[in-house]
Amino acid sequence: MKFLPFVLVLFIFGCSGEPDNVLETDQIDSLDMPPPPPSLEDELNNDSAENSLSFTNNGELLEGVSLFFCQIGIYQEPALIVIESEETDEVNGDGDWAEVKGYYFYIKNQKNLDLNGGLDMINGQYMLTESYKGKKTGYMRFSTQDYDDNFWAVSEESTDRQEFNFQEIKAKDYDVKSFMIKKQLYSDKHQVQDMSLEEEVFEEVEDNLAMVFIDDDKMLFDYSVVRTNFHMGSAQGLATKNTAGDYVWNGEEGCVLTFEVQENSVDVTEKDCELYHGFRATLNGSYSK
Repeated sequence: MKFLPFVLVLFIFGCSGEPDNVLETDQIDSLDMPPPPPSLEDELNNDSAENSLSFTNNGELLEGVSLFFCQIGIYQEPALIVIESEETDEVNGDGDWAEVKGYYFYIKNQKNLDLNGGLDMINGQYMLTESYKGKKTGYMRFSTQDYDDNFWAVSEESTDRQEFNFQEIKAKDYDVKSFMIKKQLYSDKHQVQDMSLEEEVFEEVEDNLAMVFIDDDKMLFDYSVVRTNFHMGSAQGLATKNTAGDYVWNGEEGCVLTFEVQENSVDVTEKDCELYHGFRATLNGSYSK
């Protein structure tokens, strides 16, 4: 995203209540899943990692898993972690270690990366190695009790540690830990005018809305738009369903995004969301699969 200067505030959903990050507009074109290396990102755009826990876009019931909504890296890219744990005594003999397997994906591209590792049940710390088609591509460590030492890195040994914020998504029946999850990608191709030119010039651009529905009451999203003069807008987060059946997200300084989901389309309405887009942009829009 290469554009005129304005400030976007990305809302961070971290359990520790960390302050919001502020991004300059000329940084926005870097919001392309920062953790994985470029070669891996190219592969993800064309293929999906194989995983025993993976599900289809039509939705699938996952049982016995834990879900974590994460925001990773300096640009806080939103992702969903899906893992299951199996307690074992083999490590230290007292049953306080659990083997963990699963996967995670960035909401934007919805391609799975495998996760394997363990859970130290004494301090609630997950230590997970990320891989794609058997090749190690990253490492993450995070604790449900101590939020000061959570990070993502290219490897366990790397000293270049990226920010990792998260919150656990609770199941309706926490004893069973079952979730119905559905992935969807929506877009809208349209033309925008470059009003800085003397002649009337329009170029085709594309707005993108990636959504992951969890059960019937929660939705994760990653949303970006391009509007007149190529002014940009974006927002990411966790929305909840209201009594009218729409999904609502509350951002900073009174910003409210409402997502009206229909069978094959989504209408987005903003209220007081100027912090999330440029002067000539808006987060209002209609999108189809």
